[in-house]
Amino acid sequence: MTKTYAIDTEELCLKLLEAIGEDDCLSAFTEIIAQYFDADAVSILEYKAPKLQPVALYGLSKETFGRRLDIADNPRLSAIVYGDQATIFNDDVGLPDPFDGLIQDKQERLHVHSCCGIPIKSHGKLHGVITLDSLNLGVFKKFPKENFNAAAFIVEKIVLQALKNHNLNEQLSNKTLLNQTLIEESLRSSHEIIGQSAPMQHLKREIEIVAPSSLSVLVTGETGVGKEVVVRTIHSSSKVFNKPLIYVNCAALPELIAESELFGHVKGSFTGASSNRSGKFELADG
Repeated sequence: MTKTYAIDTEELCLKLLEAIGEDDCLSAFTEIIAQYFDADAVSILEYKAPKLQPVALYGLSKETFGRRLDIADNPRLSAIVYGDQATIFNDDVGLPDPFDGLIQDKQERLHVHSCCGIPIKSHGKLHGVITLDSLNLGVFKKFPKENFNAAAFIVEKIVLQALKNHNLNEQLSNKTLLNQTLIEESLRSSHEIIGQSAPMQHLKREIEIVAPSSLSVLVTGETGVGKEVVVRTIHSSSKVFNKPLIYVNCAALPELIAESELFGHVKGSFTGASSNRSGKFELADG
C-alpha cells in the first residue's frame, strides 16, 4: 500500500504565527518550513531590485549570506519569480541551482537533487522568494498538489508580513542611527567661515555657487586649514541642509571594518554581525 504524505497546514500556520513574535522570526521560519516540507535547506531571499538577497537561512553555509543573486542570471529563480504559485522543479531539469555545494554539515560539496520555490508577492509586486532544497529525489512531489499549494500559500503570506515588519524595523534602526548622527553633529563645535580678506571672500562666493547644485564637491587642502568647516558650510547651504551630513574619517578607519562601515552588512555575514547594519553610503543616499 502506497504511503500518503500530507503537510498539516493548520499546525504549520500555528507554528509560524507563534514564531512571528520572536526577535529573529525569519530564521525561525526557515527551520519550521524545513521541518514541515521535509527540506534539507531553506532560504528566504528579499528582493532588492534587480537582485535577491538572503536574509534568513537554514541548512546552508554562512557564506550564502554574502551572495546577491541576479534573477536574470538564475533560471530557477526566474521560474519561481514569474510563477503564480509554488514551483516544484523536476529532479532531472538540469538547470543550475544557486545553492549547489552550500548545504551545511556535509563533508562533500553535494549537489541538490530536489528543489522548489515560493514567490513572495503582494498585489503583483515581488517582495522576495523562499527556496527549499533537498539532497533526496522526489521530496516535494510526494505531497498532494493541493495540499502543497495550500501550505505554500500560508508560508508566503506569513513570511510576507514578517518581511514588511523586518523592513520597518530596519528603517527605524536607520532613523535611530541618523538621529544619533545629528546629535553628534550638534555636539560638535559650530563653525563658520570668518575673515574678510579677498581669498576668503572668493571662497565664500565659490561655496554659494556649488552649494545649491547636486554636483559632487571635492575640497582639498593641507591638514588644519579648515576643510571640514568648508564642507559643513556647503552642506548647510545646500538643498539637503535638513538631512544629516554623513561623516567618515577615512584616516581613522581600520582596514578590517572599512567595507562593513561603508557598505553595511547583514546579520550573520561574519562573526560579531548580530544584526543588519546600513553602511555610510546607504545612509547618505538621497
